[in-house]
Amino acid sequence: MHRTAPLAPLLLLLACGDGQPLEAYNLVDESEVEPGDVDPRDPNTTVSNRFLFDLDRNLTMNAVDYDAANDELVINNLPFDGPAGRYDRIGGLPTDGTTDIAGLYASRETPTTGQVQSYAVFLRSDELEATAANGAEWIGFGYGGANLNRERFGLPDGGEYVYVGVYSGMRSFDDRGGLELVTGETRLLLDILDLDPSGTIQGSILANIEGRSTSPVSGTGPAYALPDVVMSRIDFTTETGAFEGGAVSTFNAEGDEIGSGEYEGLIAGTNGDEIGAFLSMEGVAREQRISYEVVEYTYTETVTTDVAGLPLIQTITRTGSASALDQVGTEALQARADRRETIGQLTVDTSGFPEGYEITSSGFETATFSTDYDARELGVTITGQVRP
Repeated sequence: MHRTAPLAPLLLLLACGDGQPLEAYNLVDESEVEPGDVDPRDPNTTVSNRFLFDLDRNLTMNAVDYDAANDELVINNLPFDGPAGRYDRIGGLPTDGTTDIAGLYASRETPTTGQVQSYAVFLRSDELEATAANGAEWIGFGYGGANLNRERFGLPDGGEYVYVGVYSGMRSFDDRGGLELVTGETRLLLDILDLDPSGTIQGSILANIEGRSTSPVSGTGPAYALPDVVMSRIDFTTETGAFEGGAVSTFNAEGDEIGSGEYEGLIAGTNGDEIGAFLSMEGVAREQRISYEVVEYTYTETVTTDVAGLPLIQTITRTGSASALDQVGTEALQARADRRETIGQLTVDTSGFPEGYEITSSGFETATFSTDYDARELGVTITGQVRP
């Protein structure tokens, strides 16, 4: 099939349990995929190979394969990431030993192909593979997706279990370009027996993602901490070890929800040795509470007045106050917040105070600044069972 060269980048931006082996589509070259190999409407045809797929939300990724010989990913159905859909490894990700491979990958670019850069995170363990991907240069959330692929499934004996592991994801933004890498640690709980079964629905799973931090995939730009993700309690299906429809949330320091979404996943391993999940979450890109100094001060001023033709010299004590928030200005601070810079603590600039001033009181107050736009996070986690 003849392919024309992509449009200029600016125009692109404005367009805005079953014991079976890993069941990826095993694509080598997207240009060789025949119609019917991949269902363009819903790739979720087997329980052990699950996709975060929703065409209405531009979650279009419908096939992913790991080429171990070359340490590359082959991803299908993300626009302008190259005709072969090949992603090269450009860095590693934190790991606690749960995963054998945890890497950051970038789509391959040539002078005439792969003109809109996409990135992917990939986690691989004994029982699971997990991938999240997204384009970096779209004005808006862009095109992406997530996948969880399982080797085998069996439930552990009845009881309660703790799982820990790594989390990673991609964050894009709803009215601007750019893409961020997110990493964190997951702590997950599994209760086989409670809640009581209702047909094939049984048990409970819940989790937290802690220590989340973000940095630009390009390597330049701000890095900062993010609030924990709370993953609500969810049942699993005893026949397949699958769970879906779980809610995820993040909260600010006041306890208000500032991000929400959903998650689903799979229990994996012959004895439920691992549990993996993917999530999608949207909310305020960044909210930060800053502290700013407020001071009061006194100073003396010599005033000369004319009284009956004679000079009267008086020394008068005056008071003043200053706020670091006012000195910097809320508009300037909002601009910094929208650039996702860490503002931190602001102190009063005393350089403009009168000569001989004396500070009589000083304290700090707080204010909250949020970005004027939202972020979408597509993330994956693999956790391993903690042994007694």
